[in-house]
Amino acid sequence: MKMTHRPRTSSLFLLELIFSILFFSVASAICIQIFVRAHTLSRDARALHTAVSACSDAAEIGSNAGTAADAAEKLAALYADAAAEDPASDNDSVFTVAVGFDAELQPCAADADAAAYLLTADFSERGKLLRCKAIMTKKNSSAEIYRLETVHYLSGGTADE
Repeated sequence: MKMTHRPRTSSLFLLELIFSILFFSVASAICIQIFVRAHTLSRDARALHTAVSACSDAAEIGSNAGTAADAAEKLAALYADAAAEDPASDNDSVFTVAVGFDAELQPCAADADAAAYLLTADFSERGKLLRCKAIMTKKNSSAEIYRLETVHYLSGGTADE
């Protein structure tokens, strides 16, 4: 009696299974990279939106203030943990306000460990012009996220005077 050998289909099934696993592994790696990139873009867009808003707030306060000191005081009042620095001398009339933002983009103290971003607003007067320079940076890398510089003409008096 002669025995015939049936071809083994198990080796073909195993090879097909290995290719399927390899294909799904590569596809899942690509999908994970796409999701990580989307998360990074979302975080950066949120930081940019907050930076534009904070710098615009500083510029708007500067355009409505009567003096550089008044603008710095109003901006420091807007953010509870803001650090306002008076000029070092009378010749240097640059008033600086620093505000920190944590990783969730909530305002915090600029020198706090939780601060991931830093808003620096400089207000200065030169003649009848009030200059405002607001810059939002990443705190550790000093990478600039947004910069807004404005110049506002200071009128002689207000309607109340």
